[in-house]
Amino acid sequence: MNYNLVLFNIMTWVMPCSALMIFLTGLYLCIYFDWINVRQFNFALRLIFKSRSQNLESKEISHFQALTLALSCTIGLMNISGVAIIIALGGPGAIFWMILASFFGMTTKFMEATCGQKYRITTQDEIKGGTMYTLFEAFNKKSIWYNDKRKLIKYYFPFIARVLGLVYAVNLLLTSLILGNIYQVNELVAILASGTVDTSAQLAVSIALLCVVFTVIYGGIKKIADILSYLLPITILIYILLCITILIINLDQLLQVIILIINHAFSYDAFGNGMLASFLFGTSFGAFSNEAGLGTSSVAHSSAHSSEPVKQGLVALLEPFIDTIVICTLTALVILFAYPEGNQLPYIGAQLTKVSMEKFLPWVGDLFNIIVCVFVLSTILSTYYYGMQAWKYIFTNIKFVSYQFVYDFIFLFLILTAFSFNLVDLMITLNILIPLLVIPNLFMILNLMKDIRVDFRAFVRDHESN
Repeated sequence: MNYNLVLFNIMTWVMPCSALMIFLTGLYLCIYFDWINVRQFNFALRLIFKSRSQNLESKEISHFQALTLALSCTIGLMNISGVAIIIALGGPGAIFWMILASFFGMTTKFMEATCGQKYRITTQDEIKGGTMYTLFEAFNKKSIWYNDKRKLIKYYFPFIARVLGLVYAVNLLLTSLILGNIYQVNELVAILASGTVDTSAQLAVSIALLCVVFTVIYGGIKKIADILSYLLPITILIYILLCITILIINLDQLLQVIILIINHAFSYDAFGNGMLASFLFGTSFGAFSNEAGLGTSSVAHSSAHSSEPVKQGLVALLEPFIDTIVICTLTALVILFAYPEGNQLPYIGAQLTKVSMEKFLPWVGDLFNIIVCVFVLSTILSTYYYGMQAWKYIFTNIKFVSYQFVYDFIFLFLILTAFSFNLVDLMITLNILIPLLVIPNLFMILNLMKDIRVDFRAFVRDHESN
């Protein structure tokens, strides 16, 4: 089987449909919210640094911890391997569309996180939130959202929202187990085991990772957030410094690479597919690398300590900027410095990024492996929490199955056996799951954006008066 051809068909025909919906929704939201992603950017940064000194309850996390928890899910192997894939398939021009899609996605993230905070359910022991809970709470029959709506909407929307909430929760659970667990572990084992087919070596890596994850997850959300709030920023900083070092080494080529990206983005004959291929691959990766439009990070942001939902939404809009506009763009520049034409690449995926770095920094191999390990571990820990919230939503009224240890057993068992799964089969499965996350999430966003804009304008007035 030609795996590259299968992956090309998946990304060409199905994922772009979802990505296009996300892209257009993000553009519309940017206009609707008066370019909040630009005007409130500095304020969002100030919120992050202020939040580190907050006194929190055991069930709550700070703005900064919520951001790192959400970033942990989005910053993973896709930032390293995914960029290499879209350059190989869509050409250097895909990077331009990736950046543009992420710029629009910042406002989409704002909407998702604000809704997650506003409609979360708080109990004595825990906080429950995410798109599935927003759909359940915002559109139930007692909601004030129906005040000025027609009878037909009041009659059908509660049922539609509940169905979409359940669909979303099921697909969030499956996506967490497949993309956040099996895919990440599968790729990590392949890198650390040096491509060996020796099952014992692969199993050893899986067992080591299993022990680390087991130790952390039994500390709960606070333990996960505490570890990620220190581990991830340091690793991101090291990775960015490595990329900037390579950028400085190749500073004389920077303008040439930027021109190459722009030319390919609007070229008719680039790679035989032209602008269409660059647009499809760039917008697809731009949407899915930072998960703007999927609604997953609203689970993390709903757990943050915040008296004002809009404030957490502003923090969340930094995610696509850090994840894609900064980290993915730097990765792309490193690859294009090493292989200026962006074609005839010796590898595809994480190995290409590693080889590109080693071309300028020969000693970076082991450090690169450590960075990959941290990115994978952070993604696994954050998606564990996302999947757990979806599990509780689905099985909350079913005895025994609803117990957390059942979910924990399944999650840890999949870490142990992840190396045995076929990567292409996983991608095909995700191709089905991702649209089923996008549709309920965009339903929520488009129906609640009017209410959130009212909240945002009130928030701005209050802070301007103070």
